[in-house]
Amino acid sequence: MADDAFYYAFEERHRGSRTLIKSRLSIYLPFVNPLMEFYSRPSAVDLGCGRGEWLELMAENGFNAKGIDINDRMLEVSRSLGFSVEKMDAVEALEALNDNSQAVVTAFHLVEHLPFETVDKLVKEAQRVLVPGGILIIETPNPENLIVSSTNFYLDPTHLRPIPPQLLSFLVEYHGFFRHKILRLQQPIDVLTTKTTLWNVFSGVSPDYAVVAQKGSSDAGMLSKFDSIFDISKPVGTKIDQMALKYDEDRTAEKSQLLKALTEKLDQASNAIALLSSRLAETESRLQRAEDDVKAARERAEASERRAEMERERVGRLELELNAVYNSRSWRVTRPLRLVFHQARLIKGQGFAARTKTIVKSVAKPILVRSITFFDSHPALRSRCINFIRKFGLYDNTRAFYRRVMYGRQEPQPAAARPVTDIELQQLSPRAHRIYLQLKEAMERHGRDDCR
Repeated sequence: MADDAFYYAFEERHRGSRTLIKSRLSIYLPFVNPLMEFYSRPSAVDLGCGRGEWLELMAENGFNAKGIDINDRMLEVSRSLGFSVEKMDAVEALEALNDNSQAVVTAFHLVEHLPFETVDKLVKEAQRVLVPGGILIIETPNPENLIVSSTNFYLDPTHLRPIPPQLLSFLVEYHGFFRHKILRLQQPIDVLTTKTTLWNVFSGVSPDYAVVAQKGSSDAGMLSKFDSIFDISKPVGTKIDQMALKYDEDRTAEKSQLLKALTEKLDQASNAIALLSSRLAETESRLQRAEDDVKAARERAEASERRAEMERERVGRLELELNAVYNSRSWRVTRPLRLVFHQARLIKGQGFAARTKTIVKSVAKPILVRSITFFDSHPALRSRCINFIRKFGLYDNTRAFYRRVMYGRQEPQPAAARPVTDIELQQLSPRAHRIYLQLKEAMERHGRDDCR
């Protein structure tokens, strides 16, 4: 077994400070303070008093408290704080006390160090030494907390086995206590108000619990003072089934929220699909209309092609018929007659004189053009012809007739030529100046020819 110094150091590390433990133990004051109304400076014994936190609370609230422990280092600390303590076995200390001598018997984190037979005897002896209406408080680690029962309980090498709340509560009932209440302690403050995780199920159950039992009394008035504090309809702490149920409820709520979100997304997707379906239907409708239009256009094109083919065939037939007419003997025989009828219609429309001039012009103009072309290609002959016409005085009449045939009534007037200045001639390039002189010479020569 570990020595006293080791266990004291271990308690200092893992039990918590005196201030923390004292604040935790104050939860029991409402169970014990009513006794002050019925007993003058009532006695209290704390089994396994340790560093004396409960002894200090008892003294502050008017109790005559005594501590029992077997650890010399713990007893030394308690004595240094002025508390009445004694080194002694817990059961033996109870056996040494008189019947109905103690108002309060407490054992904080003691019974997990003892064999069950010893715990049984401790509860039995506590029932004997308590005054009527006296209070027994036993606090121990809660094995309902899975982390405690599987790990933390065995952190203390002096622990033997965890004791379930149902067993300890049955034990006090079995040994004749009037009533009892289970207090589950030290759970996180917000464990029941925040979202529960799987870790909360494992560790969020109250890590400690206490069984607070009251000895019966014939004084009903005294017992009634404790009715509200022992009301079992107002549970203290968290149980494993609470945490498991809350975990399920939170998961159900999460699933409901997730389902709601998924439903909303599904609705959005459905709306989107419906919109896309509508657009697809509209697109398919437009596509069908376009296909119908293409089909109709194709049919119209095919009909037009058929009509065109029919027209080509008809034109071919007409051409064949026309060629047959043109090649026929009757067409050749009636050609003079058709020309006469044609000229008669033109004379009727234009008048005899105008039509005669037109005929003469249309006949004479090609002859004159060919003659001029011929004479231009034979300059010597052209010169002799002009001299011959001049000799007989017919030059002016011949010239006037030529111009009437070629140009009609109005003789074309040449555009007035602006004389070129010396400055402009100087600005010409040598090649342009040479071309200008050649053109000028040709025009002068042409003028001389006309005069001849």
